[in-house]
Amino acid sequence: MEIALPIVLTPLDAEGNPYGQPVETRTRDVSADGVLVDAKISPDLPGLRISLPLPDGLPPFECAVRVVRQLGWGSGLRYSGISDDDRARLKAFVAETKHFQLLEEQDQREAI
Repeated sequence: MEIALPIVLTPLDAEGNPYGQPVETRTRDVSADGVLVDAKISPDLPGLRISLPLPDGLPPFECAVRVVRQLGWGSGLRYSGISDDDRARLKAFVAETKHFQLLEEQDQREAI
């Protein structure tokens, strides 16, 4: 689902510890399986962790990710090792946001 949200990407070393500077960027697309971000991420990084605040009032969604796709302007990241509760939270967020986007599109069509 296309949506721009702030996201923080933290590089991890081979042991899973943060190293280097976190990168603050934006999402282009969010799903229950992964996220598309406005940042070129090297697929050679040993690891990467994201922090994604969702507008649901809960703490940011955080998990490890891996690079699965490089695009000219960004990177596709797949979540790894997320809990069932976090996946359900993401699915609920995506479904609710899609619902509101569809309602907005319908209102725009009816206004014409």
